[in-house]
Amino acid sequence: MAIDLAGADAYFAADNHFMSEVWLQFTEDDHRTAAIASARRQLIRLLARDLDDTTTTDTDFPREDVATYEQALFLLRNGFIANGDFTTPKWTLGDRDADDDGIPSPEKIGICNEAKGWIFERSGPTGGVISSRGA
Repeated sequence: MAIDLAGADAYFAADNHFMSEVWLQFTEDDHRTAAIASARRQLIRLLARDLDDTTTTDTDFPREDVATYEQALFLLRNGFIANGDFTTPKWTLGDRDADDDGIPSPEKIGICNEAKGWIFERSGPTGGVISSRGA
C-alpha cells in the first residue's frame, strides 16, 4: 500500500486515532500531502534507505507507513500552520529551536517519538531487547 494521503486519512479515521480531529483540522489536502512528503523524506534520511510500504497490518513491524503519518501530523502541528484556517502562526518549539528568521528548521524539529516508536520499538523503550550479564 502506498504511503499517501488516502492511507493517512484511513489511519487518522475517528474510530482509529484519537488525534483524528487535529489531522482533519488541516483542511487543505495539499498541505497534508506535502506534510506526508516531507515526513517521508525525513524518515528516508534517518534510515538511509527508501521506506518499506509493504507492512500494512497491525501485526507487521516496523510500520514505516504509520511512522510517516505520525511524523506528518507532528510537522503540521509544530510547523508554520497553526490550524486549517491559517489564522495564527504556532511555534511550539520555542525560540531556542528557531533559526535567525525565527522559523524552526526541519532539522531542529526532528523526528517525533511516535514515529520513532513505529520504526524502532516493537515492545517498549528497549525495543524488546533484554540484556543480561554473565554466563
